[in-house]
Amino acid sequence: LIDGGGQEMDKRAGTINVYEIYYLTNVLEKTVASMEKNKRYLTKLNKYFENKIKSEINGKILFENSLRSPHIINFRLINTNHQDIFVLLDKKNISVSIGSACASKSQKLSDVLKALGLKDEEIKETIRVSFASANSIKEIDKFIKELKMIYADYQK
Repeated sequence: LIDGGGQEMDKRAGTINVYEIYYLTNVLEKTVASMEKNKRYLTKLNKYFENKIKSEINGKILFENSLRSPHIINFRLINTNHQDIFVLLDKKNISVSIGSACASKSQKLSDVLKALGLKDEEIKETIRVSFASANSIKEIDKFIKELKMIYADYQK
């Protein structure tokens, strides 16, 4: 693939970047070591978020009893249009999703949610939230506060 040069015992041109290999190995070791801790934390955020959505907003958690990743939550806000909620949250600098990342510019309803058995009307009420280990309970509380106001205004 790389022509020329006789470095690395005539196997390739250029010199192996030992520093980057060492650095990447170090980062990967730390990442793997913290995976279980991050999973526990994300599960804690997930449960807190889901309880708030159900108790304070009367939202419906989708696939609640399914095996799923702890950092992604799909929920429905009955009698809403997810596009409207998406825009109103975005104006508050809160990022959510209403479709897959690869179809974020599309107005087409999620094929994945259709395949999972949701009707078009249900998909139009569905919002997806993703967490990272950098997120906090305080951020969830801010999100819930803003969403609660938006949803209350939307119901009027």
